[in-house]
Amino acid sequence: MSNGVQVPTMPRTETTESLIARLCDDPFSLPNASRMQIFAAMREQQQRWLGTITRLVEPPVPDSTFPAFLLAMPQHARLAQELEGVSCRGQAGVGALDELQRFVDLYRGWLEGEPSLEGEKGGGWDYSRSA
Repeated sequence: MSNGVQVPTMPRTETTESLIARLCDDPFSLPNASRMQIFAAMREQQQRWLGTITRLVEPPVPDSTFPAFLLAMPQHARLAQELEGVSCRGQAGVGALDELQRFVDLYRGWLEGEPSLEGEKGGGWDYSRSA
């Protein structure tokens, strides 16, 4: 407030790094514009993981708008490690394939702002699961 006049404030613009930190906490809490900002910033990871995902999941195979880069996030590090170097379904363990299918089903509509499988933030995905 200046001289009794309230000065409007501009909305705070988040950096991609801060959005990624929020993404790790709860990916479904981010608004669509933030999701698209992260998607654009993670192109290298997107290209890296999309091919692997499309080779390993059951139909319907995700298209280029599927957020494959999410496998590069810390909460999916164990799954990403299990899939590293896997080029066909026969090379992956059944548990890893099942978890990857669940990942794809959960995030299929994420960029469009669609809810997760269970309709709630996070969709019941347990980020703390260990091998």
